[in-house]
Amino acid sequence: MRRLAAILASLSVAIAACGADRGDAAQPAAQQAAQGASNQGSGNQGSGNKLRLKPVSIMDPSGFERPMLAASSVIPADWTPEGGIIWRQGECNTGSTNNWQATAPGEAAGIFLMPSFGWRANTMGMPLPQDCVPAAFQTADEAAAHLARQLPGGRVVQVQAAPEMKQAAQMMTSQVYNGDPNSRTWFDATSARVEYTYQGAPYEAIVSLMTFHMMMTMPGYGFGPDSQSAAGGTMLVTAFAARKGTLEQHMPVFDAFVANYRQDPAYAQRMAQHQAKMSGIMIEGSRKRHQAIMESYKTTSSSSIDIWRGSDDDAIRRKEIDAIRGEDTFSADTPSGEISLPSGYSSAWQMNDGSFVVTDDQFFDPMDGKRLSPAY
Repeated sequence: MRRLAAILASLSVAIAACGADRGDAAQPAAQQAAQGASNQGSGNQGSGNKLRLKPVSIMDPSGFERPMLAASSVIPADWTPEGGIIWRQGECNTGSTNNWQATAPGEAAGIFLMPSFGWRANTMGMPLPQDCVPAAFQTADEAAAHLARQLPGGRVVQVQAAPEMKQAAQMMTSQVYNGDPNSRTWFDATSARVEYTYQGAPYEAIVSLMTFHMMMTMPGYGFGPDSQSAAGGTMLVTAFAARKGTLEQHMPVFDAFVANYRQDPAYAQRMAQHQAKMSGIMIEGSRKRHQAIMESYKTTSSSSIDIWRGSDDDAIRRKEIDAIRGEDTFSADTPSGEISLPSGYSSAWQMNDGSFVVTDDQFFDPMDGKRLSPAY
């Protein structure tokens, strides 16, 4: 169970930052996990374990005057991406949100960037907007349980948030001005292991999310009881799913997606401008707030992966997390100049079609690719 916890913790930290030195002790376990996923998108050539990854773009097709690249990462070469950024106009759900997924052949596994959802409640009997969940969730755990219940037979099996996730939420809470004694705003984050049924088959997923919460009390001043209202919503919802019993073998794929997730700088700037216009605040403050949210997303996702993958020590150190994740960074022809790929293989290659291959096949020497060198 704890081994799975380490993947969600890693998904939070991996999107936020690259790791430190990786110890050799965890390499056999990392290699074994990588071999479990190595047949996906391999394009078999010769013998030996092989994993082929391709670049993937997450697009915003309609948010601005032209379609824009919102973010990019890598997925197995035979996985199918679908969706992108969507825009909504509601009371609880408004503005842009993710609605993107990448699925394995036969839907054996998938990566899901899920739409956010919001909630409201009050003690005055006032009607609630139709797009709001009628609830007053106080924690991210409660929001995760609600999300699980929306899946067929869905239930939370275990909740386990990494310290990095809680720290990211605390950092964002510290930036909120809570000067009104009658109101309070705070952030929270969690990761949950969820079991559910899809097309009659049992599945399990690691779900990580960040939430914001607002609570307001209106004093009765002697004319009646105090009244309360609550509101909130999810900001970032990520799920890594697979048929039950196979989640662990897909961890290298999930890690690779997170480690290589990059928000497009031009899109980030446009989003900051949009948020500044909508809220009437300075553009620099909006940019920093958006950047903080995206860094928190990386931290939440990456830490979630590593927490669910687990460690024998509850105080998981970053070096141990990186070793468990089993990634190597190579210099490559990418916008960042680097690519993070699963370790445990003897060589890594960038193909002419833009995909990447890691393999321990000593005879793998393609004409349409070049061997990559470690970046560090």
